[in-house]
Amino acid sequence: MKDFINFEIQENDAKRLDKVVRKLLLHLPLSKIYAMIRSGEIRVNGKPKKQNYILQSGDVLQIRKSVYGEQQRTVHSDAQTKVVLSTKHKKTIAKDSLLYKDKDFLVLAKKHGELVHGKNSLDEIVKGNSQVHSFSFKCGALHRLDRGTTGILVFSQSLIGAQTFSQALQSGKIIRKYFALITGHFHEKKKIDISIGGKSAITIIKPLTVFKKVNTSFVEIEIITGRKHQIRIHCANIGFPLLGDIQFADCSDTQAKKNYEQKDNYFLHFYKMETKEKILELPSTLICPLPIRFQKKLIQLRELEKNENNNTM
Repeated sequence: MKDFINFEIQENDAKRLDKVVRKLLLHLPLSKIYAMIRSGEIRVNGKPKKQNYILQSGDVLQIRKSVYGEQQRTVHSDAQTKVVLSTKHKKTIAKDSLLYKDKDFLVLAKKHGELVHGKNSLDEIVKGNSQVHSFSFKCGALHRLDRGTTGILVFSQSLIGAQTFSQALQSGKIIRKYFALITGHFHEKKKIDISIGGKSAITIIKPLTVFKKVNTSFVEIEIITGRKHQIRIHCANIGFPLLGDIQFADCSDTQAKKNYEQKDNYFLHFYKMETKEKILELPSTLICPLPIRFQKKLIQLRELEKNENNNTM
């Protein structure tokens, strides 16, 4: 079939035909792509297929040369040029950030102040260092952490990894536990069931240490659901905002709030992830040690508590 350009489908492209073709024909509207699939200008293994056909590893996707065209080659050559240029200055993943890696997953220890998505984010760095070869799949973060939150961050390295992890997360088969410092004396385990954005949101908070003299508590938090800012919102709603989290706590000091928003100066760390059933080769338990910043704050609080106790004796 000399009039067609062939693309051999890899494992990470095992998706619907129309979704893969959209990635290859960036310059064409979806309606045009559907029309070409129906007319046979786009085929699989030499035969026309329906748009919802699931491509398999080893299939040969064929697109008529006149359709693929000079414009599409220009789009891809421009993209390749940008990649070549960017690799000269690309950032690499810090060795002390790597917690785990296999063919399906990459697990990093996110640091305080790092972005998960957007420009100069961890997601951008992981994509820039990816060795995944695919027409339609790009590795990426499988959950989010706020800029000021530290700890476990899981990235997909394959399509099956992304699909399997996301399904497990949605079905409640992944247990996520955090360490946090909250304002106030928190003495009893509490389950918080307060919806966020009209969706169910459930958080469980367990006290570990109460620093009575400095009005702060060190707690373990488990999230049953994963809504945006869930822990920060729930802690503030029950009157125990994260220490330093002025964004979600009541604060009349406008300047202090402005300063906070620039620094995300609270203490929240995703330290433990457990799976209720096997997720490919991902370990059933992953642990991320407390960062130095958090450790120093705990030491400071213990010293202040100790000094206050000595002064009252």
